Amino acid sequence: MIKNQICHNCSSADSVVPIVYGYPHDETMKKYNEGKLILGGCMQEIGAPKWYCK
Repeated sequence: MIKNQICHNCSSADSVVPIVYGYPHDETMKKYNEGKLILGGCMQEIGAPKWYCK
């Protein structure tokens, strides 16, 4: 299980979700539709963000 991060702007841990890169599978799409993660695209560049604050 991935531990939630704390947003440096709003200090919230509840609003931070992981950014997932690569082709999304069914389970990934389900979590995306539930707001539990963000899709980051097919390719992850060096230094790409890993977390997103909603």
